[in-house]
Amino acid sequence: MMKVYYICHSTWGIISDVKDLLFDYSERICGSGVRGVVMKIFSGRSPLILFSHTHSDHFSPSVSTIVKNAQYILPRDTPEDIARGFSTKVVVPLRGEVTLDGVVIQTFPSTDEGVAYLLELEDGCRIFFAGDLARWVWPDDSEKNRREAERMWKRVLGELEEYNGVDLAFLVADPRLEDLGGFLEIFQVLQPKHTFPIHNFGVFSHYKKLKGLRGVHLPSGAPQEFILGDH
Repeated sequence: MMKVYYICHSTWGIISDVKDLLFDYSERICGSGVRGVVMKIFSGRSPLILFSHTHSDHFSPSVSTIVKNAQYILPRDTPEDIARGFSTKVVVPLRGEVTLDGVVIQTFPSTDEGVAYLLELEDGCRIFFAGDLARWVWPDDSEKNRREAERMWKRVLGELEEYNGVDLAFLVADPRLEDLGGFLEIFQVLQPKHTFPIHNFGVFSHYKKLKGLRGVHLPSGAPQEFILGDH
């Protein structure tokens, strides 16, 4: 059994029999109340805490004062003065693979900053976390910017084709973008068993576009727990 926690925006937690995980802890969007939520979920545990990048809606270094006995994963483009604040950290390349405590961590360059993660746990469970990996095309973009964004996005989708059938995927569904940042495209490429939308800024109304998709779990408030009997 695995428990998945929507905490806020792009902050998600996982409790499993193999490894506990926390992604993109941020107090900017979630507020200071998120501290108590995270403390309760990970009380007495030693999670792996991963940051996809250091945008403030994905990153708060104060998590190191909340969760004890954690290990941290930071992408290589993390500023040195920020990285120095984490004593138990592994800095991962923007594209590459490392293994930590039995977890295979593969990284892909984002279409914005930092990385997206593909994790494989010791039980074989594969988890994809997008971070800010999305189709960043805005209505007022110039034609040049639009073409570049599309080029980067198509490259990423091509790279991810071989990972079809991941167990869990956390994919950007941004309410500010008419196509939610390419959610359906990457969903069709990865075809996850279980999918969770991220990057919602506390907005849930746009999730109506995702209703009925196989295996998509839609939060309706924060925090919210999802229990997966299989993965």
